[in-house]
Amino acid sequence: MAPLLQIVGLQVERADQLILRGVSLSLEAGEILLIVGAPGSGKTALAEALLGLPPARVAGGRMLFQGSDLEGMAPHERARKGIFLGFQAPPVLPGVALGDLTRAQTAAIPGARQSLR
Repeated sequence: MAPLLQIVGLQVERADQLILRGVSLSLEAGEILLIVGAPGSGKTALAEALLGLPPARVAGGRMLFQGSDLEGMAPHERARKGIFLGFQAPPVLPGVALGDLTRAQTAAIPGARQSLR
């Protein structure tokens, strides 16, 4: 079975400067990946590349989600597949519990396991 997310040799540029050089990782369904690093280490550039958002530009490598290549896929198409950004400190939405919001987001992902209580 293919990994949920597979990144192979990813190179990402921002403003014509190479930020990520040859990043590779594999993530299986149900796994959690925490990315930490110093400011300017490429965390945001990686997120922008996965989401298909400027100013990041993929200069090389491949990103596969559920076996589908993300190359050329618009941000809204990636979101429909289940690729979205969750904020470390999400905004407060009166009347909406964070657990309810997270469950609604993961319910849109085919094959996602919900283990929130």
